[in-house]
Amino acid sequence: MKGGPDGLWIKIADAERAWDAVGARTATLKVEGDYDLRGRFRDFSARGNGSAKLIVVDAMNPRGEAAYVERVQIDGKNLFKFGGEVEGSLENWGFVPSDASGADLRIARGGHALRAYWRPDERSAWNAFGEVQEVPKSMPRVVKFGVKLSAEAHKSAQVRWVELTLSGQVTRSE
Repeated sequence: MKGGPDGLWIKIADAERAWDAVGARTATLKVEGDYDLRGRFRDFSARGNGSAKLIVVDAMNPRGEAAYVERVQIDGKNLFKFGGEVEGSLENWGFVPSDASGADLRIARGGHALRAYWRPDERSAWNAFGEVQEVPKSMPRVVKFGVKLSAEAHKSAQVRWVELTLSGQVTRSE
């Protein structure tokens, strides 16, 4: 993982096990209640199965993924996918085909609803995908966010996140 003027580069040269992952999550920045999280990625590629995710995690227990949008390559399919973890179980809430190596992803919580969006670039309108989801009872009101890259065992993957923005009631913990 390397950050700089070209963005946050994340690379996996040779994954040790299936869906081995590298990622970055906010350390002290948290958001409470409604939020709008957006990420612009470029240069996504994977040899075999791989995934570049924009994730929302529980601020108190950031191991799981409360909700996510991702660009995934799996079993020969290329998709944008919307999903999350509900009471310990991973759920798929929707997907749309895409072979894009770069795009904008967005996940938003408004009231009791979660929504996912994608667009090819900043000049294009947002495209909603997947069903609007009721916020799971297991999703806390206070969350952190981050990005994650995963790869299949003994394969490689890479992505460059060039922009991440978060709107909402942002707090910092000391």
